[in-house]
Amino acid sequence: MEAQFELSPSSIQYFITADVDPGVISRVTELFALRSIVPDYLKVSRYKKTATIPESLSIDIRVSGLTAHTQDVILQKLNSIVCVQCVRKEAIFKSVKAA
Repeated sequence: MEAQFELSPSSIQYFITADVDPGVISRVTELFALRSIVPDYLKVSRYKKTATIPESLSIDIRVSGLTAHTQDVILQKLNSIVCVQCVRKEAIFKSVKAA
């Protein structure tokens, strides 16, 4: 008998592009702290200005165990932060053995 597997969302990752500003990292992480959420993964990279691309920050945050409603609320709040240029959300799936 063959085992059946299904994909289940295990976590959400937010990809944020922001202006280089001293307060933007704390404003982004504060959204999670106010909800008592500790991210599973947090990465911040600064990209230097080139001829065609302005200097910017890339902030990647992965969180597991959020409801769909909480995911959307955080997404809206991230988009409303001053200095945030854009936010993209992706579900990360894992394979789970079906019952």
